[in-house]
Amino acid sequence: MPSLCRLAGKNIKRKIQKSLSNLQNFPSALRGGRQCLGKKSKFDEIAKVDKVHYDQKMKDYGPAKGGKKKKGPNVPKRPLSGCFLFCSEFCPKIKSTNSGIYIGDVAKKLGEMWTNLSDSKKQPYITKAAKLKEKNQKDVADYKSKGKLDGTKDPAKVAQKKVEEEDEEEDEEEEQEEDE
Repeated sequence: MPSLCRLAGKNIKRKIQKSLSNLQNFPSALRGGRQCLGKKSKFDEIAKVDKVHYDQKMKDYGPAKGGKKKKGPNVPKRPLSGCFLFCSEFCPKIKSTNSGIYIGDVAKKLGEMWTNLSDSKKQPYITKAAKLKEKNQKDVADYKSKGKLDGTKDPAKVAQKKVEEEDEEEDEEEEQEEDE
């Protein structure tokens, strides 16, 4: 929806573009543009019409159906990487040696320690992360083979069931009225 200022700016821009062909008229075109801003009523009317048009379009617009899929409560979480395993081991040590240190500073120190660590010293953390990744892949495969668990339902199916239940209730009410 264009604002009052934007509409006035478009009007001024047109005038300036016309005067650019003759640069002698350029300063007068700028003055004319500023004078145009004083005539607010013209732009107010245009803005009101545009607002009505915008409101009508927004009335028809609706959010996407179905929404975002929700993860089930039993979905296996992603495993930690080698760096995070290293950080979880050394974070308490850094906090105890540097009391009152901010968490951001702890993270910076841990990052520096990890980058300065040799590959041979990183290897135990990386192998442990690989084992956790394999275990996670098995857990995910088991989860997917079992299907949806513990009341996790597709939002579209839930909405469809509600509509079907309402239709059944209406049908029952109509049958009761016909019997009477």
